[in-house]
Parts: sequence; structure tokens; C-alpha cells
Amino acid sequence: MNWERYSGDQVEEFVAALLLLRNPKGNRITPSQGDRGVDVQIKAEFDGYKFYQIKRFSRSLTGSQKKQIKSSWRTFLEQTAPRYDVVSWNIVMPYDPTNQNLEWLNSFTSSSGIEVNWVGRTQLDAWAAGNPQLVDYYFGDGKSRTEELFEQALMLSKLPVSGTVDSGDQKVDALMGKIVTIQELLNEADPFYRYEFECRQGQLEALSNEIIRTSREGEVFASVFPLGGADNNIILHVIARCVESCRLRPIGLTVALKVDPGTTEYLSLQRFQEFGLPPQNIEAVISGYDGPPGGPSDGDGLVSLFELTSDDDKLPPLETKIISLDSGFPAPSVKIMNVFSGVSPFGKGQYLTFSDCSEIFKMTMFISSGELSSLEVNRFVLTGRRPGDIVASIQFLAALERGGTLTLQGRDEVALMARLEVMAARDQKRIDGALLLKDYVESLVEIQRHVLVPVAIPSVESLSDDEVKEVIRCARLLRGEQFVCTWDHLDLTVGDPDVFQQRMGDLGAEGMLLRRQRLMVKVGRMELDTGYILQTVCKTARIAEESRREVYAANDVVRLVPGEDDKVVMLAVRA
Repeated sequence: MNWERYSGDQVEEFVAALLLLRNPKGNRITPSQGDRGVDVQIKAEFDGYKFYQIKRFSRSLTGSQKKQIKSSWRTFLEQTAPRYDVVSWNIVMPYDPTNQNLEWLNSFTSSSGIEVNWVGRTQLDAWAAGNPQLVDYYFGDGKSRTEELFEQALMLSKLPVSGTVDSGDQKVDALMGKIVTIQELLNEADPFYRYEFECRQGQLEALSNEIIRTSREGEVFASVFPLGGADNNIILHVIARCVESCRLRPIGLTVALKVDPGTTEYLSLQRFQEFGLPPQNIEAVISGYDGPPGGPSDGDGLVSLFELTSDDDKLPPLETKIISLDSGFPAPSVKIMNVFSGVSPFGKGQYLTFSDCSEIFKMTMFISSGELSSLEVNRFVLTGRRPGDIVASIQFLAALERGGTLTLQGRDEVALMARLEVMAARDQKRIDGALLLKDYVESLVEIQRHVLVPVAIPSVESLSDDEVKEVIRCARLLRGEQFVCTWDHLDLTVGDPDVFQQRMGDLGAEGMLLRRQRLMVKVGRMELDTGYILQTVCKTARIAEESRREVYAANDVVRLVPGEDDKVVMLAVRA
């Protein structure tokens, strides 16, 4: 390459692109950040980082150029080296060093104990030869060729076809074959982005939602183009080849938002401004797109921002805990995932959002000046879930309603954020409802220990208070609790009169009454046998109409009433 033809900015940008495309997870340090003696930072294969300082120098170094290199080295030592595990510092320029140059470089770097390398013209030429599409993009017509290729693909998508995607229609298959060929040419021409076309059938809105949920790693945008009717669509996925692709080849467009004050959309924009939470589905006028081919055309549309990568891979396994203001209430914790965070681009606020590992709730915290500004919890459907899988999350939500101190920490209990105070819910009914749900799910966990069939959470909204209380009472009995209450009467139907007279004789004028029955419990539509006997003991009982004791016949109804003690004891015993 004739490096002398290009400006310092061109050389630096091109060399940075060469390095970053060879090391996709590397980062470029922009001038606005202060380069700290570094232009490119690359994670080493095992531990630590390699740092690269790029210069345009292409001939024998002048005194001024040597001063610049020395200055970059000093800045690196003072500002970068103390902050990182440094593997090497590399000075990069399209000029091969002489032995004298290497001795000069070694004279002021060797005492640092840091590996220092000089990457010269020969190495840069070899790297450039290995990436001709990058050379063509910067110094040839590569950019315009990618746009022409995409236009060809778009023209093909407008051809009429009769069949559907999955019908084996020959016209559809032939068309997709041509588009795939263009895809291969696009991928050869564009050094910064990779293109993937696919054909799918479906309504536009449903496809768009699915694309958002299933975005590929590194995907910067996806576009849907109708394909000749029958709800056939071509979907274009544009994927960054490296972390810095969007900075090396920026994507720009003008978006004029159309939002009325007081609307939900207006509130979401306020939260983006104050805390950085990405807004969704904002009406807008889009214009002036500049970026990889396939981006939005000018006109009306909906704009959404999404967190494409979770912080999960940067963090240790996490849990969140709520420490109740009531010292007698336990401090439940749940394992969490899908951790996203961000800061306001305009203010000091930040947001943190995550979901529990059992996927029962999603929580979003809005934090300002280190204090909790507000908290949102979105609960997911419980119906059909196994009680044991979700009980910890339900306990956590119940504790949250009572208020207390919220923490986010690693499993080693090292706190990752300041403790945030959560106020108790103002609506007592809401607190009571959360506690009742907690008791219900805990009770189902206990019942599951005693029944062979899988227990699932029924539709909570359709449960009556009596059904909830029955489940809770059954679980308490299975835990060994006894219930003591009072009674006023019990009606019995006479079967065999002789057996009746014998048992009444055993009772005497007044005696203890024992009733035994299978301990059954209703969970939704299921009637479950716990394998236990419900034993009901009336301390004292007598016949209400004692004078009729001797004349009761088959099918007569006999009323029993308490004697001196009206207590009833209920307990569960193994069958």
C-alpha cells in the first residue's frame, strides 16, 4: 500500500479497523475519551490486555515524531498501565524500524518491565492483503458496491410468486437461491457488517416481535420486506463483525418523535431522559438514514430502543434480597438473570432491571443520586407452574410489599449496589393479598410432598376464599398442627338400628365422639388424596332428644350436640 497518499486520520482509522476486525472483541479509544497513550485495546487470549498506539509515520522518524512517541509512552505509563493487567504496548506505523530505531525505543521502555513491540509497514501490508474488502471499502468503491448489491436483492424481492415459503414452490426456492447468492457477495464486500437473508411467512407485527425476542448476537438491525404476496417476507439481519463496527462505520439517521404530553409514550421518554430506560414503540418521522444497506427508508414509523446484551456475562451469579422492616419476618432472596442496566444520557439517574430465575416477575428500579426513586414489578402468569419452582419468588414479592431494604449481591454476599430502602405498599389489601398468595403457594409445596401426582398452580384469579383457606388448612394439618374450635350440632343418619343402639350405648349419656375420614384437598379442578386420615374429636357429645334414643329406626336423622365441653380437635394421622 502507498501509505504516504493518505492523511493521518485515514491511516489511523484504517489500521484501527484492521486490528479490531482481527480481534472482534477489541475496543477503540476515541479522542474524546482522551487516548491515554492508547488507540486500540484488545483482550489477550488468557489474561490481561494488549494496547496499540497508531501513528501515520511512514519515513525515517524526525525529532518531533520521536517526541510524540515518547509522549504517548509516558501517558500510557501514567494513565493506562496502573489501571489494567498489561500484556504489551505496541507502537504501530507504516514504517519498518531499523536496529537503531529499536535500540532507541528500548532505551526508554525497557525499565518498565512491559513488553513493547514495533509493528511496521511489512506487518501492516500483510494484514491489509488479508482483508482486501477493507482496503476496497476505505480506498476503493466497496461502499457503493454493497449498496448496489442490496438494491439487486430488493428488486428480486418484488417479483411476484404464488406459493408460500413452506410449500416447496419452485419460484420461491429459485428466488431465495438468487438472494442467497447476493448475500454471499454482500458479505465479501462489506468488512464491517455481515448479512443474513431468510424467508418467512407471517403477519408483519408478529414477525417484528419475534425478531426482537430472538435477535442474533451482534445484530444491529433487521428489516422485513414483503415477498410477492401470501404473507411471504424476506427478513434481512445485519450483524456487526466486531464490537466496534458501529463506530468504524457509524449508523446515522434523523428521528423526529411525535409524542403528546401525558401519554404513556411521553412518560417512557421522560424515563429515558432521567434514568436511561430504553423507550418502546414511539411514533416518529424517520429520515436521512446513513449506514449499512437495508436500513429504514424516509417516512412514518415506530421507534424502539432495546438492550441487546445482558450484563449477565459480566457479573457473578446474582441474587437479590429484601430485608423486612419487621425483624420477625424472614429475609427471602431469589436468584436473578437478564440483568440490564443503564444511565441517563442527560442526567444523573440510572435504571436496573432483572427477572427472577423462575421467571415469575421482572423488576425495574429507577435510581437517582444513590436512592431508589421508584420501583416497578411486572408479574407473569402463575397458572400451570410447579409450586416448588416459584415459592422463593412468591416469598420475595410478599416481603417486598411489606417494605424494607433491598440489596443486590453475588452469591458470596458481596453487595454490588448500595442498599435501597423500599416503602411498604400503601394499600393494606394489596399487602394482605400478597401474604395470602405466599401462604397458598407454600401450602401447595407441602401438599406436593404427600401426593404422587404433580401439583400445578391453578388460575389464582378464579379461586374462592374458601378454596384458598382449605388448601392452607390442609397443609397445616400435614405439618402436624392441630386445630381446636367449637361446635354446636352434628346430624347423623341411622343405618343399621342395632349397630346404632350399640354405639349410642358406648357413648352413654355423654361421651367423646371420634370421626375419621380421608384427608382430601381440592386444588383447582383436582381432588387430591393426601394419604392421611382427618381425625375429628368432639370432647363431649350427647343426643339432643335423649327420650328418642330407643326408638330411632333406619334412615332417621339423629342430632348430636355438645356436652359439658364444646371443644373439637382436628388432626391428621397416617392412613
